[in-house]
Amino acid sequence: MKLAKKKSILDLYKMKENGEKAVWVTAYDCCFAAYAEKAGMDMILAGDSMGMII
Repeated sequence: MKLAKKKSILDLYKMKENGEKAVWVTAYDCCFAAYAEKAGMDMILAGDSMGMII
């Protein structure tokens, strides 16, 4: 399976100028971030702050 091209901040600015919507998701660990990347998300916020409270 081929992954989508990674987007830069300039790509996101162009999307905004063209009125396109971006898909963002928060992934709490590496495994879910990998799934989100394979699904073609435009931007992934990866962090483990949830792991710090559990």
